[in-house]
Amino acid sequence: MKSASTSSSTNKKRGHEEEKDIPTLTLEVVTPKPSPRPPHKKLKPNNHPTIASGNRQYLTGVIPLACLEQGIAIAYLEGYRGKAGYVKAIADFLHTDPQTVLDMFCLMAILPRRDPTRLSQDVMMPQEPGSQYPQRILIFVKDEEVSAKDFLTKFAHDLTQWANESSNTAYTGSNNLFRLFPSDDTQKPVNYYLRTKDTLLLLKKVYGTVEGITKSDIEHDHTVLENFFGTAKLGREILGTLSEVQWANLNL
Repeated sequence: MKSASTSSSTNKKRGHEEEKDIPTLTLEVVTPKPSPRPPHKKLKPNNHPTIASGNRQYLTGVIPLACLEQGIAIAYLEGYRGKAGYVKAIADFLHTDPQTVLDMFCLMAILPRRDPTRLSQDVMMPQEPGSQYPQRILIFVKDEEVSAKDFLTKFAHDLTQWANESSNTAYTGSNNLFRLFPSDDTQKPVNYYLRTKDTLLLLKKVYGTVEGITKSDIEHDHTVLENFFGTAKLGREILGTLSEVQWANLNL
């Protein structure tokens, strides 16, 4: 029989050997590397977005340009990202049935817009750079007591209704929305927006067809001349180049 002291010594030796067999764990702290950032994408604001609501909805802005004391309002249509809005459908309607369009929208003319960057050349403004087609503006006759904002807001509503009910192929299957977008531009005379020829046509349409008003009467009305030509002097000079026969034959 082994002694107790021998047994105790043996147990200590075994315990010591067992302790050697236990591996020592070392914890390594790993700092995670940040994920690479995607390249910065510059976001461009879209002032006139295309709105999705069920079917795709096409938003067109009605932009006011001028409102004259004589009850004349001038505006244009602006489409996606500032491009010229689609005018052909309403222009065709005006051409085929002008009285109905006048009754429905108070719209009496659609004319090419003058290029404000080349006023001295008296040329049309293209729909976009390089285009052979002009941007066109809308000429309305309205109640003088109604503000341009209220009038054009109603026009946008009525045009939306007409476009979505129209059988015109350009609108069929589309969800159209016309909305008034206020303009911060300072109002300018008519000949800033229209070429000289078209300014004269509009002047004749508004005043020259009124019984009892002659070309000479218009030449002596400072307010009218300033509204249409910027200054009374310029207005008289331009009207002075027309004979009575040429004035009589001006028709919009």
